[in-house]
Amino acid sequence: MYGSVEDVIRSSIQEQGQITFAEFMEKALYGPGGGYYTKASPIGTSGDYYTSPSTHPIFGGLISVQLFQMWQLMGRPKPFTIVEVGSGNGLLKRDLTQYLQYLPEDFSNNVEYVCIDKSEQSKIERNTHRKSISYSDIAEYQGLGIEGCVLSNELIDSFPVHRVQMKKGVLQELYVTLREGVFVEKGGALSTQELNAHFDQPGIKLNEGHVFEVNLNACRWIKDVSRILKRGYIITVDYGGVAGEIYSESKSQGTLTCFYRHVQTNNPYLHIGNQDITSQVNYTTLTKCGLGQGFVNKGYLSQREFLTNLGLPYFLRLLQAMDIDSHTKLANRFSMLDLVSAEGFGDFKVLIQGKNVSNAALWCRQLGFEEMPVLKELPIPMLTESHMPLLEGKYPHVRLELPDTWM
Repeated sequence: MYGSVEDVIRSSIQEQGQITFAEFMEKALYGPGGGYYTKASPIGTSGDYYTSPSTHPIFGGLISVQLFQMWQLMGRPKPFTIVEVGSGNGLLKRDLTQYLQYLPEDFSNNVEYVCIDKSEQSKIERNTHRKSISYSDIAEYQGLGIEGCVLSNELIDSFPVHRVQMKKGVLQELYVTLREGVFVEKGGALSTQELNAHFDQPGIKLNEGHVFEVNLNACRWIKDVSRILKRGYIITVDYGGVAGEIYSESKSQGTLTCFYRHVQTNNPYLHIGNQDITSQVNYTTLTKCGLGQGFVNKGYLSQREFLTNLGLPYFLRLLQAMDIDSHTKLANRFSMLDLVSAEGFGDFKVLIQGKNVSNAALWCRQLGFEEMPVLKELPIPMLTESHMPLLEGKYPHVRLELPDTWM
């Protein structure tokens, strides 16, 4: 039996004197004894944050449209395997696979969907839903040589990171230790020379006193994907930017972010095992490591551009014309716009990498795709009880105040 995850961390520090922040974060998020991601889903009204899939099912619907084109460009392989890593409560899978049935050419019957997630909830689903294909880790998945797409949403930001700081022109690592029972950070020599090599990227300037996060697991992730994917794509959706943005003057204290009950705390030493800890994704690293594994960039754009180019404005107009009650219409519109707004998820980034695939441009990169015939055959997905009630959350009295004639 394990004690609490905080007890496990304290024990490790007492044994070693200090641990890297990456080890601290690994234990806090994934460790036995109550790591944050090993417990019930942290997403939703009763959790600590919400995500694009929990915002509106149009997110999964439009991704399925892009997957349909990828399948076409690859010569319609059967099966076309979708591997979602970090599938969490399975909402993206549900929305995406339900929408597949509306796409032409019998696409849905050619799809195999694989879920990979470390949570206890995922383990329960593996034991109760025998027809579902799911695993706890991508290294556990033995589907070598697949053709299809590896998909993740807000996964890589949760990979454990090292924290480093420039001190008198020398790069130091920030370790976690205890002082009179309190967690504190202490500078020391780098735990691995991989940290020095990481900063050999264009656009990076290491200023005195600045704190930087280094995600060494990002390259390992690309290698794991390359191992299983013979031909196809990677779609990565997350918050972050290129190296010059992640390590800019405006982020002098790093990009570490913590969430507890929908409140941003940014102190990783509070609520250990009960709060989320993330850092911004360095897309320069993902691109560079991808090239080393035979992947080429097929697109790097904001989530706003990605969803807009795939036809979100068309669906907003379709919603406007629907003969439904005013509250349902407004709730769906509000959530759909959150996916592309600067205050919501619009500035998240979408990186698409391809391996042994066509040079043809993807639909998500083409303005005017909403005029494509395939889109006009598709229905608009609508909010369900599984999605966040964002409108009521921001405007709790809206149901009482809106007349049916608001439009």
